[in-house]
Amino acid sequence: MKTLTAGEVKKLLLADEAENAVNIDEINWQIRNPEVKADYYDNGTCLVIADTFRGEDFVKIIPTSRDFIPDPVFRYVSENHPNASVTIDVQKLDEETREDTKELFSEKYHYEKTYTDYLRTDSAVPAVNTAVRPLTETDRDAFVSMEFTRENFRPPQEILFDSYVVRKTGSGVILGYFENGVILGYLAYYKATDAYCDVDYIWVAPSKRQQGIGHMLADAYIAGALTDNTLPIWSNPRTEISSHLALTHGFRLNRETLYFKP
Repeated sequence: MKTLTAGEVKKLLLADEAENAVNIDEINWQIRNPEVKADYYDNGTCLVIADTFRGEDFVKIIPTSRDFIPDPVFRYVSENHPNASVTIDVQKLDEETREDTKELFSEKYHYEKTYTDYLRTDSAVPAVNTAVRPLTETDRDAFVSMEFTRENFRPPQEILFDSYVVRKTGSGVILGYFENGVILGYLAYYKATDAYCDVDYIWVAPSKRQQGIGHMLADAYIAGALTDNTLPIWSNPRTEISSHLALTHGFRLNRETLYFKP
């Protein structure tokens, strides 16, 4: 394994930026966050990123060649990071190599699921419903008073609002769907790289679901990204509804990632 710097890894990933926009964004986060200790390696057919955050170990494997052979990478990771959560991007691999990789890593780690990312390359800008608009600082009270129920691993609404709307972290934007001054749905997104935006989260009030609000928010996201001269990514949809939204709005499969736990 050849040791690399974070900058060298980002340069290699830029060769396939569409597939790796989310990975590049994660590396930028590692660089910014002093709590993260990260090491970067290259074995010629894949990149390996090993990082530790708040006492937990994570390993990301990114094949850079269709000649990727999982065995030496598995030996390295299992010997040096036996208690890590492991993710492996497999969209470059043929079906046989994917299955071999999944089977091999399942000998040491527990396979959890396959994450999917979607990308929209159509340059057509959809029409945006007037009930949807980007939030401004004057919308703080309306946003934090939504009927939203906080979920695990999501920041409180106050923190999200201050980060995306007030400080504009990562060129973040929150789109809100309004009825009579009340926010009944929102979609947050940010700039993952100079060329790509990514959805952070989408939510619609339970009482208003299946009424097309998610579709309106998706249209506004696409329009906002394209207007900003970026292409929109829809990464890691957590529900079938979210995946359906992406597919019905012209997004197509961009990245597939196997996820294993120790």
